[in-house]
Amino acid sequence: MTTKERALLRESQELFTRLLMKFDLMGKVPFCFGREPISRAQLHMIEAIGKGYGSTVTALADYFMITKGAVSQVVSKLRAKGFVSKSKSSGGGKGILLELTKRGLEAFEAHESYNDLGPDIIAFAERYTEEERRAFLSVLRGLDDLIGGIFAVLAAKAENCRDGEAASSPPPGTGKKKRKKT
Repeated sequence: MTTKERALLRESQELFTRLLMKFDLMGKVPFCFGREPISRAQLHMIEAIGKGYGSTVTALADYFMITKGAVSQVVSKLRAKGFVSKSKSSGGGKGILLELTKRGLEAFEAHESYNDLGPDIIAFAERYTEEERRAFLSVLRGLDDLIGGIFAVLAAKAENCRDGEAASSPPPGTGKKKRKKT
């Protein structure tokens, strides 16, 4: 890779990091449903249930790549606010199904209308050709795969950090060798 290509890659990485930080900040601003604030985590859980990405704690944990305990905490708050209900699985097992209540469906629909492609997004997209938009989508898919793999490695290392392994290992894909402790 040339010096110029490395500089372009570094600038892209820095910009991507800034975008992630902005998304992180946006995620801390609650969504107001009526007079009740809903955290973004709660809203995304409502969205996932509403879109059928998961109807059990396990399925939602897999979808969000978080622990079942974390899902259970969010679901408990949503149940207390009247957005989600639980029912026993009809399959005879001990599974619990999660469903949106009427209020949950209203919040889901409000969020969906909020997420519709507004005029600003459409105007932004129209500045680029279809070929450029497809190329960008291809890059995003590649980043999704790359970051998913990095996350998996980092999560596994975090599980083993008691022995100090995670702290001494470089991030995956950096090409740097692990330094030996002296």
